[in-house]
Amino acid sequence: MIHAMIFGALGPLLMGVVFYFVMWGRPREKDQSGYPAMRFVGSPYVILVCGLVFTGFGAFQWFVPLNHHYSGNLAMLCYAPIALGVVCFLFSIYLASYLAVLTPDAITVNRWPFGRTDFSLGQLASIEEKGKQAFLHFKDGRKLSVTYMLSGSQDFIKCVEDRRIHRDA
Repeated sequence: MIHAMIFGALGPLLMGVVFYFVMWGRPREKDQSGYPAMRFVGSPYVILVCGLVFTGFGAFQWFVPLNHHYSGNLAMLCYAPIALGVVCFLFSIYLASYLAVLTPDAITVNRWPFGRTDFSLGQLASIEEKGKQAFLHFKDGRKLSVTYMLSGSQDFIKCVEDRRIHRDA
């Protein structure tokens, strides 16, 4: 009973720490050239730790002899967590490589494995804010979603709005 109470108290505390690191970031980000930027700061590390936990659990279950007698156990307790761990590793690499930079005439988004995407500021039609996200709508039909989990996102949106005002004036 005492174990259940301890784990019941540690669960919300652990989730609070995880969400703190997911939302962790700086109010202002810059790239190497000094342009405003957005990136994920804490999320790649949280996802990486999740991938390590899943992979470690799957590897540990591989060495339990009883799991080799029943193929369903092997699939659910070994292969599925290891596959989920690999997905977490790939997603962590994606989040770590994500970088959006506001240059004088465009927004450049770099991310692995999708490469580089450029959004021209001359094509910016509107900026829509919904809750904890902002959507940049462009005249060619494309849309860039900016979540506030990105470090430097609020300053980035403010800089985009300032450039849009100066462009329209």
